[in-house]
Amino acid sequence: MIRIVRVLLVVALSAYAASATAANRKVALIIANASYSNATSLTNPPNDARIIAASARKAGFETVTLANDLPLAGFQRALRDFRDKASGADVAMVYYAGHGIEGSGKNWLIPVDAALKSDLDLPYEAIDLDRVLESVSGAQVRMIVLDACRNNPFGRSWKSGTRAVSRGLGGAEIDDVLVIYAAAPGQTASDGDGANSPFATSLARRLSEPDLALQLLGGTVRDDVLKATGGTQRPFVSASITGTPVYLVPRSVAPVAVAAAPPAPAATIDAATLDALAWQGALGANSIDGFREYLRQSPDGRFATLAKQNITRIEGTRAAPVTQAPAQRPAPSYVPQQSTSRAPSGSSVAGQSVPALIIADSSSRRLTRADVLSLSTVQLRIARNEIFARHGFNFASPDLRAYFARFPWYRVSNGEIRLTEIEQANVRLFQQAERARGPGQ
Repeated sequence: MIRIVRVLLVVALSAYAASATAANRKVALIIANASYSNATSLTNPPNDARIIAASARKAGFETVTLANDLPLAGFQRALRDFRDKASGADVAMVYYAGHGIEGSGKNWLIPVDAALKSDLDLPYEAIDLDRVLESVSGAQVRMIVLDACRNNPFGRSWKSGTRAVSRGLGGAEIDDVLVIYAAAPGQTASDGDGANSPFATSLARRLSEPDLALQLLGGTVRDDVLKATGGTQRPFVSASITGTPVYLVPRSVAPVAVAAAPPAPAATIDAATLDALAWQGALGANSIDGFREYLRQSPDGRFATLAKQNITRIEGTRAAPVTQAPAQRPAPSYVPQQSTSRAPSGSSVAGQSVPALIIADSSSRRLTRADVLSLSTVQLRIARNEIFARHGFNFASPDLRAYFARFPWYRVSNGEIRLTEIEQANVRLFQQAERARGPGQ
């Protein structure tokens, strides 16, 4: 069993090292709408788009598509074409500068030919943010930047009370997508004194900065803009992406002696990542030997107390008299149509036991807080991603890829991932529990 845990850890670390050193394929779509036919024209979007495009190329984006003043048909065509380019990419980014509106609980980006005599015209004349998200769905790491927090130029003639962007675009809580808004709800974005806005200036500078993890990009831009605007504009970040650091620009390497051997891949992984990978290996084994191996590797790790508690629990289960057969976790109730050969949880393949899911029916049953109350933060993350794994989601995080690769039913799908309403509700429940629980609990 100890050997199995070590093998799992080595596989995960190897995947991590390979992803950190391989040349990533990065693609970007940059849209600037300024010359509106039926609304106030904007000055900065073309200038902002140019410096963002230049920065993306500097950051190693091999395909950068720059599109200006898109009408509805052109906007739709640009997103459809970019969807093909983003499929299979390591990183896909869409940057949009122009008018944007929130209406009917959705965010809408405005083509230059939109008339919008009523908020009821939005579905027919504007671009739903969901279409933008769909265009990057095939990439491993997905990023949307909305520099669209400006006043609604159509709202004065509207009879209904649709909330306009002068009060902020609505937050998008989507798993595995980084969304950066130029301004928080209730604020408008400043155009600045020069040719570029403070937001675009900061984003262009930070996008190609070495050693800056993508997870920190939004916060760094926010700090820059707050300083540049005297605190009057605060960019807003909605992030639910992998916790494993993702670097758009490869990390710089410190000088080494001429005769020195190159460092081993594991040397580039920080202690927290090693600890998390070792813990997930122990969870996967779910045995006394597995948890003891974790304690041997990380005697002072974040999960040491939980490991000891699990050892005590398993020992107590063995010692207790058994009056009836223990209940087994149900098999996954959802098996994608394209993967009917996948084995269910709790079965065996080639004489080997298949690891169990944390919550096997999370795709068919709407969970409650009681279902997640006893799970640790790491278990919550794994249970949340079990939902995506059933659909064949291609995980950007190496530790998740290694974890779900142990399941014979898991096969990566190249198609679009669509969750049911039950699954979406359960993902939100897991996310809320993770935020409330905090790390290491």
